[in-house]
Amino acid sequence: SPDPTGPTPTDIDLFLTLRYISPEGKEVHYTGTAGDPIPLTKGWLRVSLRKTSPEHPKHRPYLPWREYLSTDVRPVIQYEVYAVDVEVWPTNVVVEKGGKIVFEVASGDTQGSGIFQHNDPVDRSEDKLRGQNHIHFGLNYLNYVTLPIVPPK
Repeated sequence: SPDPTGPTPTDIDLFLTLRYISPEGKEVHYTGTAGDPIPLTKGWLRVSLRKTSPEHPKHRPYLPWREYLSTDVRPVIQYEVYAVDVEVWPTNVVVEKGGKIVFEVASGDTQGSGIFQHNDPVDRSEDKLRGQNHIHFGLNYLNYVTLPIVPPK
């Protein structure tokens, strides 16, 4: 969580969640692998692992490919702004007319993580991650979520 009095983080974890809100204004939950209620879909990425491999045959503009090699680790430097492509797990739902999809960005697991949590005290140490981060939006920054549109028959 943000801590303006804390140390300067040397890495950032991004946790993305897409939530579907019905036309009646209620969140629709789905059944997770452990039987728990989960949102539409999730994705996450450690910013130091942002390097993609566009030359890989499986890389797509909408689905970045990463090797996750130790040589791919990139520094995260205070006051630098980084473009980061975060893969969100594919899913399949039909959104009703009047429904909404909510895009949520967090610094840790949110509701619907079930048994797949990111809470290892070594991997997610306060020395590395505690502090305040900023997400940049606006005309000078390209921010988007790619969603397919299935045309009516």
